[in-house]
Amino acid sequence: MNPGDEGTISTSSNGFLSAKEIKDNTTSWLNYYKDNDDFFDAGANGVFADPGNWIRSGNDPIDHSNIDAGQTYENILAGSWAPYRLVGVDGQGTAAFEHSPAWDQFQSLSSLKDVPSVDIVFTDDKDLWTRCPVIETGSGSDRLELKSDPSVDKYGEPDNSDTEGFSWFPGYALDLEKGIRLNMMFGESSDHPEHNGDDMRWNPTSVESTGNPFYEFNEQGDPFDLVLGGRHYIYVMKTQYAGSDAEAHSEYDHLTGMSSNSNKRNVFREAAWVSIPMLSSPSAEISDGDVEIKIRVSKAYDEFISDCSGNDELNESNPYLTFNTSDIQTVTGDQTTAENAMDLIKVVPNPYYGSNKYERDQVDHRVKITNLPKNMYYIYIQCFWYFSPSSKS
Repeated sequence: MNPGDEGTISTSSNGFLSAKEIKDNTTSWLNYYKDNDDFFDAGANGVFADPGNWIRSGNDPIDHSNIDAGQTYENILAGSWAPYRLVGVDGQGTAAFEHSPAWDQFQSLSSLKDVPSVDIVFTDDKDLWTRCPVIETGSGSDRLELKSDPSVDKYGEPDNSDTEGFSWFPGYALDLEKGIRLNMMFGESSDHPEHNGDDMRWNPTSVESTGNPFYEFNEQGDPFDLVLGGRHYIYVMKTQYAGSDAEAHSEYDHLTGMSSNSNKRNVFREAAWVSIPMLSSPSAEISDGDVEIKIRVSKAYDEFISDCSGNDELNESNPYLTFNTSDIQTVTGDQTTAENAMDLIKVVPNPYYGSNKYERDQVDHRVKITNLPKNMYYIYIQCFWYFSPSSKS
C-alpha cells in the first residue's frame, strides 16, 4: 500500500508506519509550532480556521477531503511534520491563511503517494550541512519565491558565488527507499527582521506570536502578528541533492524564475515533507545537540522497467537477477583440494578433560569427529595420553 491509497477510510493508517525523534536527554533546543484541529463554522458568515490548524487531514469543511480521512498524517510527532499535500492553504475557509508554508495553487501535483520514508538530521557538524534555497515566507508579491538576497556561506556571509537566494541548512535529509540524499529548502519572513527573518540563515526564534489575537474585533493593544519564530519553515524535497554548487541544483532554473507560476509549480511539486520549527526558549541555541527525525511510510512494490527492449526484454519487466556460485561450488577430482579439505576434519572436544556433553553417563567416554567425507571406509586413530610429571597415576 502507498500513502493515500486508503485516504477515504477513517480507520486506516493510510500508509503511515511510524515516526520518532531521536536525541540526547540533554538536547532540548528544538520545538515546533504544532498543529491543532480548531475551526469555527459561522454558517452563512463562513468558516474560520485557527492559525494553528495548519495540517488539513480529515473531512472538515476546511480540510483536504478524502485524502487522509483518519487524520493519520495530522498527528506525526504530535503535529510537528506533515506531507506538503496536506498543508492548509489560503482560500480554505473564510479567514486569510497567509502564513501557510504551502502555495495555494497546484498543490495536488505533490501527491501523497509519492512521499518517501525519510531521516532528517539537525547537526552542528558543518561538513554535513545542506546547500539549499531560501524561500520568502513573509507577505507581499514575492511570497513563497526564492529570495533575491546574495547567497551566503555557512557563517551567513556573502559567498561571492554570483548566485542569489542560497544558504545552508544545519543538517541533511535522506530518502530511505532510494538510498539518496535529498534536497531541502527553508523559509524566512522578511516581515520579521527582529526574529532573524531577513538574514539568509536558518535561525528561528522561540516567539510564536505578538499582539492581541482579537485586535480586529476590539482594537485593543497591538495588532496580532503570527511570528512563528521568523517563519523558518523546513521543506524536504523529493529530488536528489547535488552538493554545494547552487547552480547544480536540479531545480535551479525553476527556482531562479519563481515569479513565473510555471516555474513555481515545478518547484513545489517536488515538496514532500514540511515542518514549522522554532526554538524551545529564548535561551536555546540552534543545534545544541543533534536531533534526528525518522518518518516511515509503506510503499507498494513498483513495476520494474529494464533497459532492454523488443525481443531482448526479460521476465516481462519484472526484476531479473543473475548470479553465479563458481567461488563456492564443490570441487571434485582434485588432489590438492582433497588434501586441504583434510584440515577441516576435527576431533571435538579437543582437548578432552575427563568428560563432555556427548557422554551419557559417568562410564561413557566418547569424542566426535566432524567434517568427515560422505564416503569414507577406513579411519585410523592414534591416541596419546598425557600424564603430568606431578601425577601419581
